[in-house]
Amino acid sequence: MQPCRHVVSLSLGLGALSSLVPAQSGIVELARVGDPISGGATVTGFSHLRVNDRGDWAAIVSTDSAASPDRVFFNDNQILREGQAAPAAPGQTILDLRDIDLAEIERLGVLAELDGGFAVYFDGELVLRRDA
Repeated sequence: MQPCRHVVSLSLGLGALSSLVPAQSGIVELARVGDPISGGATVTGFSHLRVNDRGDWAAIVSTDSAASPDRVFFNDNQILREGQAAPAAPGQTILDLRDIDLAEIERLGVLAELDGGFAVYFDGELVLRRDA
């Protein structure tokens, strides 16, 4: 048996994808550590992987980018990234992507630490903010 590697069923806007795992395994490999990602960064890891019964997926993807090391992806779309201006929170920057949750109805929640507190985004829109 081969050692386990970081392999997930995500496409992450990577363009040319890695070779596919044999169909009998039930897993399709679409991204792995070391793959390039938009903006010239490289994937270094995955966390908070969520998949619902509809086949929607979301994950926090770590990269080697100093400007935006972690990014939230939802069904192949980058939603938020560390280092960006916090949507609907003037003067705030996203410092850390803490957690995500994916509902069965294609809805994504993200808990983010801002430089002035915390925020909860639902489908990319600010729904709750707590200042430090």
